Amino acid sequence: MALPTIEIRFTSKFAWILLAFGVLIFPIGLLPRARQDLGLLLPALSVASVAGAIYWLRHLHLVATITPRELVLRPNRGGTIRWAEVAAIEKKTIGMTHKGGRHQSDFICIKLTKPRPMAPGLQGWMQKARKLVQGGYDVVVPQSELSCTADFFIAECKKRMSAAKV
Repeated sequence: MALPTIEIRFTSKFAWILLAFGVLIFPIGLLPRARQDLGLLLPALSVASVAGAIYWLRHLHLVATITPRELVLRPNRGGTIRWAEVAAIEKKTIGMTHKGGRHQSDFICIKLTKPRPMAPGLQGWMQKARKLVQGGYDVVVPQSELSCTADFFIAECKKRMSAAKV
């Protein structure tokens, strides 16, 4: 049975926040006091933010494409990775406290069987520093950029990795 191609897009929560902001600000701009101070600026900005949010929701950019043969990420995240090149894929959670609150961020960490060659010069030095910070993983994708959970992403990748080994 052939596995389907899955397209994972950028999360839509920020576009929804922008849309809600525009909808909430519009009535405030119609109040007599606001009209006296700002004229039509607030209603115009709210209409523009709603229009921008609707456009954004309809054109969410593609973060990853999971095909039966390869994982296609944006070029700055690692580009195209064949399933045979993937040694391990894991979920790492980083927790921190900030102003009394505990926050956690999930990351999808991919280790390749053969690391990609480093670029020459300053860019190569930056790649080495980045790999050191990433804990030796070759590709790291924040879960906050995905419209799905990290567990779903990893499960789909592991299905395709096992199918590619057969």
